[in-house]
Amino acid sequence: MISCKLVQDPAHVLERLVIVEAAIIAQNEQRRTRRLTLPVLAIGGEQSAGEGPGNTMKLAADDVQTMVLAGSGHWVAEQAPDQLLAALTAFLAPYREAHDPRARAAGV
Repeated sequence: MISCKLVQDPAHVLERLVIVEAAIIAQNEQRRTRRLTLPVLAIGGEQSAGEGPGNTMKLAADDVQTMVLAGSGHWVAEQAPDQLLAALTAFLAPYREAHDPRARAAGV
């Protein structure tokens, strides 16, 4: 619940935002010193970000797969749900198989 002081005093809101922004900047600076080593799937819509998410993630991660969903804009989950599901299923398949108790029981 938002306190009355926060709602009634715009200076208080600005003060809080400055504190939060400073914390986020410090956290991001710390995170920039370590690259991501886990696999990353970066997805962009053809009519929006396109290759942008992939290019950005390559600055921070070592193992990046980029997928551009044809005909999709910014809202890929709504505009290309089947393509998104196929991309996620293919990307996650090795991990599902590695951790699926049925596959381990069958000796796969």
